Amino acid sequence: MPWDDLLIVAALVMRLVVRQLLEPISLELAFGLYLAAMLVLLPVLVWRMRRSRAALGLTRGDLAGSLRATALLLPLVLAQAAANAWQLTGRLALAPLWLIGLALLNGLVTAALPEEVLFRGVLLARLRRAGASPWQAIVVQGALFAAGHMRYPLAGQWLLFGNVTVLGLLLGWLALRYRTLTGPIALHTLSNVVTFALLGGTIQRL
Repeated sequence: MPWDDLLIVAALVMRLVVRQLLEPISLELAFGLYLAAMLVLLPVLVWRMRRSRAALGLTRGDLAGSLRATALLLPLVLAQAAANAWQLTGRLALAPLWLIGLALLNGLVTAALPEEVLFRGVLLARLRRAGASPWQAIVVQGALFAAGHMRYPLAGQWLLFGNVTVLGLLLGWLALRYRTLTGPIALHTLSNVVTFALLGGTIQRL
């Protein structure tokens, strides 16, 4: 197996298996190991695949088109985020502004950026290079992204799981259609931040 594929598998195992197995034991340990692994594996993968920067979505691509599509999808993503917050707590309450600011930074650096580079960048590009059609690649990466959130169906939170699945498919389409991760990163970040903001500052794993 090529080194690139081994690194992709290692990153997916960390996200889909190790992190989820460790979370019931220690949330801090699970997230710390996952984030440390992403900080090592993703830069190596991006460097090794640097000749395919356009396929990875790490160029401007059709930036204007991506931003227009992002604006059109924003109401749907915000409605999903509100529904997520409602299912988690049974109510909607706005968090303090300073907490929302911290959530914005945290959501970008620890969630949206590494997950978009992994799923909508590296994985999507590798699937297309392996011969998958655009829709096959979108569905596979979306399914794997959803598999990283199995705690939702296990807790009976099927609306959350459905929203995550739809979000993964939409972000995959957005990345592939416009050849840039700008829109997916923005929508992923806003989804997490708005969900957190409407939890009233309650700490939840998103």
